[in-house]
Amino acid sequence: MSIQHLLQMYTFHKIMVVKEVIVNPSHVYFSQDRGGERSEEVIVNPSQELKRPVGRKDAKEIEKKRKRSKNEHDDGGAAILEQLRADHLESKKQRNEHLKEMIQLAKERTEREKERDEREKKIEAHEQSEGDAKIMAVDTSVMGDIEREYFNSRKKEIIERIRTRSTTT
Repeated sequence: MSIQHLLQMYTFHKIMVVKEVIVNPSHVYFSQDRGGERSEEVIVNPSQELKRPVGRKDAKEIEKKRKRSKNEHDDGGAAILEQLRADHLESKKQRNEHLKEMIQLAKERTEREKERDEREKKIEAHEQSEGDAKIMAVDTSVMGDIEREYFNSRKKEIIERIRTRSTTT
């Protein structure tokens, strides 16, 4: 930074009126005059640069560079997020497939249970009809009164059951 530049800055901003400038290798001394009085010397370190504020155009460029560098760093994060999303979707697909398999197995199991129940009902009905046929075939003429009464009541129950079955179907 030159001495002329410093002088121009001070006179431009009308901060002070500089009477003399003493240049030292490390500092620049200004003696000031304020309204006829001599004031203390102001020390300005030339190593400290007085920077102008950044203009609008430069500020926009700096912001663009900052965003670009930020976006470059975000790309790595975006790739990781994309991978996580893909893994999550894959796990959802696998879970859905597993649930579909479980539902299918449950349906098959209920069908097997229904078939087993139907077979058991048929077996019970067959056993019932065999028992009914044996009771209906019993000759009650040679039996005592109590036995005859028992078998006749059973025969009536069987006949009633057959009638109700035939009316419902």
